[in-house]
Amino acid sequence: MLKQLHGASWEKIRDLHLDDECAICGDPDDLCLHHIIPILTGGTNDSYNLLTLCRQCHTRTEWYTREFTERHLVE
Repeated sequence: MLKQLHGASWEKIRDLHLDDECAICGDPDDLCLHHIIPILTGGTNDSYNLLTLCRQCHTRTEWYTREFTERHLVE
């Protein structure tokens, strides 16, 4: 599993874009910020690429994303 993003700049981005509930199931607890297009495949931390998900939905979505995307080296 990939190491999660961390650091002051990521925490600021997370705080700015994290919604009050999961976009899939509506659960308001244990929320994560998901990259729709992963950083390793060329995604960014821009708001259009971020989605609030609960931990359970995030885990399922990450599995699906890893299964169907190719990783690329990014600068």
